[in-house]
Amino acid sequence: MTPFSLWEVGQNLAHHGFTNLKGRDYVWTPYSPSEFARLPWMRRQLEHIYRSGVGQGVYYMVEMWWKKLFFPGRKHVTTRRTSHLIDSFLVAGFAVLWIGGLVALGTYSGRSIWSLLIFGFAVPFFLWNCLMGFVIYVQHTHPRVAWYERRDEWSANAGYATTTVHIKLMRPLDGLISLHPRAWGRTT
Repeated sequence: MTPFSLWEVGQNLAHHGFTNLKGRDYVWTPYSPSEFARLPWMRRQLEHIYRSGVGQGVYYMVEMWWKKLFFPGRKHVTTRRTSHLIDSFLVAGFAVLWIGGLVALGTYSGRSIWSLLIFGFAVPFFLWNCLMGFVIYVQHTHPRVAWYERRDEWSANAGYATTTVHIKLMRPLDGLISLHPRAWGRTT
């Protein structure tokens, strides 16, 4: 459900090109107390939700997937490429086929279409967003992760080296998101 060309631009150019440089990197940018106080009331409430339990999935779904990856507006992706539009249409077409397949299954099998849509589409899509939101959240909000206000300060401190942490999850969870053989209990 992610247009690859838009993900690639956001991940490799915007994010990794300027990891944790405020104003350039948009992933979980922290607010100082004064910056937070200046936010509109609704945005402050939304930030509280985003930083709660399942709020990380809501954050990824709204702030990343909806605004930057699925037919994004010029406000969020200023450079337009044909590949972005094609990829967005491919994702939309896949979603239509996925949902249509669930509706057809419900129609022909006599199963509840709503249950199939909820458990066959909405829940997996939301769980994916929760996983992505969680992984990104723990990578970018750890107390050891440095964020920089100015580019010269970021460059002088080798921003790429001070803006990441290595997260090790419990073995079953680590194995679910890792392709490394040791995560699955193999030592090849």
